[in-house]
Amino acid sequence: MSFLTFNFAIFLALSLLVFHLGKSRWRDGILLLFSYLFYLYCGVTYTLLLAAVTTGVYFAAIAIEKGGSDKGKRALMTVSVTVLVVLIFGVKSAQWFINKFLPHTTRFGLDET
Repeated sequence: MSFLTFNFAIFLALSLLVFHLGKSRWRDGILLLFSYLFYLYCGVTYTLLLAAVTTGVYFAAIAIEKGGSDKGKRALMTVSVTVLVVLIFGVKSAQWFINKFLPHTTRFGLDET
């Protein structure tokens, strides 16, 4: 769903309406729900990726909270952020990498189109 479409404007308006009408303790869940719905519109693959990232960040936050020293918490946070950056880089650059270094894979239906 492009940000420049009427469908996105309706989706955004509905999201904001539900967010502002919802109780303050539900707002995090409302944002998460609409995030999943937006990604689901883009495809199941991205929704599963979002679910994996959400789960990973949730458990990383729990581990950081339970971490003993500040040094240990900082190390856990550094590892967590590094994993997320590598994941983002991998997802964003995978198609470029395939086209640049594995051009023969386009014969198997792995091209951009």
